[in-house]
Amino acid sequence: MTYHLEKFGRILLELRKERGWTQSTLANKMNLSAQSVSKWERGTSYPDIELFPVLAEIFNVDIGVLFGKDK
Repeated sequence: MTYHLEKFGRILLELRKERGWTQSTLANKMNLSAQSVSKWERGTSYPDIELFPVLAEIFNVDIGVLFGKDK
């Protein structure tokens, strides 16, 4: 099964909105630009691979959740 950028973007958007964060809030937590977060959520790019564990920790979820596994 192929994993799609759009699916990752939707999951990231959902996790961010559940916490009431803006793209800038998430970006600041990661020392990145809001434009990076926007690209991920729009499905135009993935974060660097080393950022997936960081995202999982920030959202306090298992890394599998970022790839579509149940919370």
